[in-house]
Amino acid sequence: MASLKRCNRRRFALEFASQGIVYAREVELPVPYRGQRLNIGYRADFLCFGDAVVELKALDRLMTREEAQVISYLHLYPIE
Repeated sequence: MASLKRCNRRRFALEFASQGIVYAREVELPVPYRGQRLNIGYRADFLCFGDAVVELKALDRLMTREEAQVISYLHLYPIE
């Protein structure tokens, strides 16, 4: 599955570029804590327009682990 995800990342990057979507790949997402930013290794596949996290999954369906990851991103980086 890792190679499928790598392929999908490339395809998404090409599609984002063709649509004029501003994006960054493999973006480290620091965790805010008491006014500080902790760099603990969270990485998003893409960050679009500076604030939209895009996480790709090469799975038939989301399992508990993947759901927890998405929920964590939503809690840590709420849309304002």
